[in-house]
Amino acid sequence: MRARAIAAALSALLGAGCVSPVHVEHHDYPAGWPALRARHGDCGDLTGAYSNAGTGPASSPATSLTWYLVRKDYRHAAASRVVVEGPVGDTLEVRAGNDGAGGVTRVLRRGADFDCADGWVSVRTIGPALGGTVSASVWGDFAKADDGSLVVRHREEGGGFVPIPIYGSFRYWRRFLPAGNP
Repeated sequence: MRARAIAAALSALLGAGCVSPVHVEHHDYPAGWPALRARHGDCGDLTGAYSNAGTGPASSPATSLTWYLVRKDYRHAAASRVVVEGPVGDTLEVRAGNDGAGGVTRVLRRGADFDCADGWVSVRTIGPALGGTVSASVWGDFAKADDGSLVVRHREEGGGFVPIPIYGSFRYWRRFLPAGNP
């Protein structure tokens, strides 16, 4: 009986337009940022040293570069600098630390940890994450800008049934400035 009452209430809210089962929020590449470098072939070259702290529009979640690239090792939290090498062949090496002191190294493998398409290097950071009847995934798509900064197109998608079908899709941008030579 209670399930019917909840379903009736949700149906009424949906019918009145108060609740939407679909939310799509895709932000365009920020105006005023340097142009992205021309990308040729499958994988773009990400080699360089970058600040771990990113910048982005107010609508963009504040995430660090290590959140995308070293997420499975939480010793990266205090890193100030991230050095990326590659992709070279089928590997992408990431070293995070404080100006070369301490830190952590992670080697990502193509197919398992990252993929390439149209010059973007895509790293799935979460997912598919399942929780009951909901599934979600988060990707960071990487390319270099003309000023040498590393740009991330942050994508999230998910959906499920709770007890109505729901779906969400988000796209934000983050930028990580150069931090000296690798």
